[in-house]
This record gives sequence, structure tokens and C-alpha cells, in this order.
Amino acid sequence: MLEHLDRNEASKFLKEAFRMLRPGGIIRIVVPDINKQIALYNISGDANALIESTLLCEDSPKTFLQRLRFLATGKRNHQWMYDGNSLSNLLKASGFINTEILPIGKTRICQHEPLDLYEGGPESVYVEAEKPTK
Repeated sequence: MLEHLDRNEASKFLKEAFRMLRPGGIIRIVVPDINKQIALYNISGDANALIESTLLCEDSPKTFLQRLRFLATGKRNHQWMYDGNSLSNLLKASGFINTEILPIGKTRICQHEPLDLYEGGPESVYVEAEKPTK
């Protein structure tokens, strides 16, 4: 979800999440990993596939129905992309500590059973951080 917010909105969201989280609580953010998309580009050399995979661009609405849908829903594409380091830095700038980039399926959250630790799949980056206790 964070990738659908521009940088300013993402920062505001994380500051609000920081405010709402109890001291010692852990936030888990899962977003598409730009590093993995670049790695695929470095293998294939297909710039079109790279740009399409980021979902940063979208075709302009052409038909009346497409224009109407655009007016009603606005932009639906990604507004920003992250890798583990950039996401960790954004979390730190929002006040979080002990940021950690985790492999898919792993978490530091106790009683994590309601969470899908594989949501986002292997093309995503998984970062957790903690709200300080003081």
C-alpha cells in the first residue's frame, strides 16, 4: 500500500502509525522491491518490462468510460518505489528503531498467526521496525 502514496503521504502515514503503535510495538511494511525489478532488468535488458513492472506509469485514459473512471478514482498506479534500505531509512526518519529487512515468511512479531507472512510474494521486500519504549 505504501507504494501507492507519494513520498510526503508515505511519511505522514508512517508518522501516524508511529503515533498509534504502542511503545515496543513492531510495524511490518511489505512493498514491491525495486532492487528485484532492476535485477531482472539486468538479466533481460528489457527496459519496457522494467518500466511496466514498476507500475509507475499508466496509459492516459482514451475512452469516455476510462476518463470517467479516472475522474472518479484518480491515479491507481504506484507513486514511489522502495528497496530495503530506502524503506528502512524512511521508517527511521519517522521515529522507528531497530529496522530489519527480513526474508519472506519471517517476522519478529509475536503471535503473528493472523498475518500472511508471504503476502506480496518473492518480488517484495519485507521490513520491520520498532517503536522505542521511551
